[in-house]
Amino acid sequence: MPRPLPTSEQHTATQPLAGRRATILDRRSSLERRLEDGFVRIDRALAAGADVRAWEAFWLQLLEEYEGICDELADAA
Repeated sequence: MPRPLPTSEQHTATQPLAGRRATILDRRSSLERRLEDGFVRIDRALAAGADVRAWEAFWLQLLEEYEGICDELADAA
């Protein structure tokens, strides 16, 4: 199982506000790409009959992080 990813708060706690926002936006973009890629891979693996439970669990962790970052950006706006 992959190790947990640091949260955006851990990455950005010591950065100035503008730099923090840029870092958060970069992380959000990265998560969007990973979520899209993961969705496609899970779908293909399911179609091939593979057990994707671990992949789905990890994908849901990424989704939770993505939602947290989106909430953080909305709160900062």
